[in-house]
Amino acid sequence: MSAGANRRKCNSLRACTRAGGFTLIELLITVAVLAVVLAIAAPSFRGMVNGNRITAAANEFVGLLQSAKMESIRRNGRVTVCPSTNGTSCGGANWRRVIVLAPDGVTVLRDQTVSADVLVSVSGSISGASANTIVFRSDGLAREGTTRTILTGKVRVCMDTTRPVLNARHISVSGARVSVDPALTSASCTTTVPNA
Repeated sequence: MSAGANRRKCNSLRACTRAGGFTLIELLITVAVLAVVLAIAAPSFRGMVNGNRITAAANEFVGLLQSAKMESIRRNGRVTVCPSTNGTSCGGANWRRVIVLAPDGVTVLRDQTVSADVLVSVSGSISGASANTIVFRSDGLAREGTTRTILTGKVRVCMDTTRPVLNARHISVSGARVSVDPALTSASCTTTVPNA
């Protein structure tokens, strides 16, 4: 059978169809358009991911403070939140790893470490007068260390990045109230944290 006869047979029975697919030009145009879209979207996506990391770390810290407050009321005693180097006792100035101690001062109720790319720092009212601790008394109020003075201070959760521009969250502790506020401007993660 000749090639011409074969073609006639395919045309008459409609059994042969044209091969489907894309041409090389169509594929190159699609790849070029995809590259442009990714070049525009990638920086925004990085900012969104970093913003979510900062927010997650701040929310974890708020949850830790709220659980410490609830434990102080439930146990009718002092519950201490402090930085820890070993996970069993208070010590150090790095608030990246934090523990919650029961009223006996020995039992660890919670041990939490934030992500390595997130920095945590505290205001002078927490690091100074409170001896680098946040203490919730049985009434649920945060106090300055062993004194009866109600604590008013801030914890800063910060990521050293320019994406997002608002790269920090301030966790305000004022008595029994714990709240999160985004930093109003881009924060340097190494500057001191304001008390109020």
